[in-house]
Amino acid sequence: EEAARAAELDARQTEAEERAEKVLAEARQAFADAEEAARRCADEARERAAEVLAEARSRVEGVERETERVLREHADRREDVQMQMDHVSASLSALTGRAVE
Repeated sequence: EEAARAAELDARQTEAEERAEKVLAEARQAFADAEEAARRCADEARERAAEVLAEARSRVEGVERETERVLREHADRREDVQMQMDHVSASLSALTGRAVE
């Protein structure tokens, strides 16, 4: 009877060990899957960040070019207006005989 009990305990222990090994293997697989998913997610995030930065740099360059163009146009227009004002001032001075301030 004691030998049967010992054999039964051994069988239970073996069964418990097999279940524990199976659960451990499943947990290890789940952990490996989670690590792989995290790595893929991090890779995708880095790629997206690079895309966003490239797009932002491109937009900055476009805004800089547009700003420079507008500033050049305004400077040209200012020169034109200043020349017209100088001409009007000279014409008024010639008409009135006095210097216009």
